[in-house]
Amino acid sequence: MPERVVDLAKEVSDLATEKLRAIEDVSDQTRMLALNARVRAAHVGTQGAAFSVVAEEIGKVAGAVRELSEGLASELAPRSTRSTLSGAGSSTRCRGSA
Repeated sequence: MPERVVDLAKEVSDLATEKLRAIEDVSDQTRMLALNARVRAAHVGTQGAAFSVVAEEIGKVAGAVRELSEGLASELAPRSTRSTLSGAGSSTRCRGSA
């Protein structure tokens, strides 16, 4: 049973890491698109001013998403490590008492 807890903790950690990387990738792509849109708006001049503002706001949202993702990753990492170590310790204690 404790081995299953360790395995489950590892699966959850791996899944969270994978999804957080995907979120960061989307955020990076969105920021690049926003930057590209601002450059193109600047080439158009005053006619692209409104579009430039929207592109800048999209870039800010992408940055905020990245910060949230990084914050979540930093909060999950120690908890994941603790749960894995705790499960491994339980497994060792169970085997030792058998």
